[in-house]
Amino acid sequence: ALKTLRSWRGHDKDVNSVAVAPNDGLVASGSADRTVKLWDAATGAAKGVCKGHKRGVWCVKFSPVDKVVASASADGTVRLWSLSDCACLKTLEGHEGSVLKLAFVCSGMQILSTGSDGLLKLWTIKTSECVDSFDEHTDKVWALATAPGDDGWVATGGGDSLVNLWVDKTSEMEEEDMRATEEKVLKEQELSNALRAKDFRRAAALAFELKQPYRLLQVVQDIIALDDLGVLKTVVKPFTPEQLATCLSYLRDWNTTARNSYPAQVLLHAIFCSFPQSRLEKVADIKALLAGLVPYTERHLRRVEEAVQRTYLLDYTLQALRAAAAGDGYGGGLV
Repeated sequence: ALKTLRSWRGHDKDVNSVAVAPNDGLVASGSADRTVKLWDAATGAAKGVCKGHKRGVWCVKFSPVDKVVASASADGTVRLWSLSDCACLKTLEGHEGSVLKLAFVCSGMQILSTGSDGLLKLWTIKTSECVDSFDEHTDKVWALATAPGDDGWVATGGGDSLVNLWVDKTSEMEEEDMRATEEKVLKEQELSNALRAKDFRRAAALAFELKQPYRLLQVVQDIIALDDLGVLKTVVKPFTPEQLATCLSYLRDWNTTARNSYPAQVLLHAIFCSFPQSRLEKVADIKALLAGLVPYTERHLRRVEEAVQRTYLLDYTLQALRAAAAGDGYGGGLV
């Protein structure tokens, strides 16, 4: 049977949460009066008051490793308080409504919080940053619990009548990111080898896989340098409609600068020569992609025409010089 050891009035309004320190020496209480109070567990004597929240406190928890108590408040913040002087050490802001529950995880290095905005948030205490937000509830998340001895398992319950179980996949995600990085490095090396071997078809395919338009531009420029533009048709011929859409988006960007306009136009010509209209019509957003190419293409064409016109003056000048040198009717020289 349970027996009341002591009882006292500790707050001016409702007490919404209490927590016992890991060493059983302190009790923390959070209240609608906007304060967190610390009490001696043995005597019930007041040890300190943590003030700073602008609205009521919904939840309090002691850190499992540091001399810190955390509080969740209706003002939308989570605050960390020093047990020695009740000073506010950190304020975590990010919820769009009341913060209803919190829990320390990852050996006290991080905090989970739930709120009236329906979100579960993960915070890194050292940086005070929200690492991630999880949106699997459609109403206030009133309940939050971690598995004893294994905070890799988390449960939440909300006003939407849902109970959600969460599992920490950080290690699996890190391994997946590592594999993706290793695969990218291998493909980068394979791309460099393909360029050295002048295997442009393979190089272009790898540039697409790696989503590197600049490397694809290099492939096109290398083909142009060989003066064998027919090779481009063999490069683009295997393209799927999705790859064509990606390629045209790259061309649209290249075409915005005079320096890259020629490779863009050469590759565009190869595409038009390699695919019938029926195939091109299947490319997603083909009209928008081509519309983005037209203005700059017209500008580059005008620039070329102006350059050609200037060559006429050069031709005339050269002819006049030759005629003057030969003395055949230009008055013996130029004025």
